[in-house]
Amino acid sequence: MKNALPLVVRRFLASASLVCTAALSAAAPKILHVNIAVDPQTLDPQLLTGVPESRISRALNEGLVRMDGDTKIVPALAHCQRPRRFDPLAPV
Repeated sequence: MKNALPLVVRRFLASASLVCTAALSAAAPKILHVNIAVDPQTLDPQLLTGVPESRISRALNEGLVRMDGDTKIVPALAHCQRPRRFDPLAPV
């Protein structure tokens, strides 16, 4: 019987489980190992253009919001999602 999950998904899940296992171990060093095919051009979030750079950036940086299981945007680092009223005369 052929596996139901594509090879890429299986490799990602295997890598993620190894990273999680290493993160939970108290004696493990604080090193993140990521298998990528090419060297990233940059890790500056504003200059990312490739898929490998984007994957590394997502692993290293948490955004203000994220998507939950129902693909709804929920706060991650943000305290709330209320839009603020724009006041052009307010000090910055």
